[in-house]
Amino acid sequence: MGIKGLKYLKWAKDLVDGHAWGKFNKAGVILAEAMRPGTEYHEAFHFVFHLYLTHKQREKILDEASKRFNIPRSKVKEKLGLEKIFY
Repeated sequence: MGIKGLKYLKWAKDLVDGHAWGKFNKAGVILAEAMRPGTEYHEAFHFVFHLYLTHKQREKILDEASKRFNIPRSKVKEKLGLEKIFY
């Protein structure tokens, strides 16, 4: 299918909200045409993490990442771009 065939994807000519390469929201994903490589995967992670996983599954993933990378959970959330998102 390819990224351009995604049902809930919107392309932006410039940076999203004036400062971001991409943005997840509960309606879909918005990507800047000039995004950095990998932005589409980052935003797809948010899409799956927030729309398809239960709270318990999200907690388990955060705990596993904290243990696997030997960093505090707060740092896991920061690295995944979750520190400003409530779930």
